[in-house]
Amino acid sequence: MTPPRILNRVDPRRLIDRRGLRPEELLYAEICVAARCRYRGIQKGIPERGLEPLILFDDDYGSSLCLTPSQFTLENVRAHLAKSNAQWAKVLGK
Repeated sequence: MTPPRILNRVDPRRLIDRRGLRPEELLYAEICVAARCRYRGIQKGIPERGLEPLILFDDDYGSSLCLTPSQFTLENVRAHLAKSNAQWAKVLGK
């Protein structure tokens, strides 16, 4: 089995097209730039069912991760990335 290639070796500022982002998304995208990951967007929540929106971003291996807006801080994004990347490294034997 060929291991997945690491995607985020390029400057993440080049991974975000800011022209297509709504103003409320710019903060999330900039946090992703600072964390050196790819911002993917917002999945709408269902407030009447108690489901918050989710902010989506990718780890170095292309796996999608998510946090709620209230959890989406630079520290939390970096922690989620580190955990996910470590799990991939363990699986791939790196």
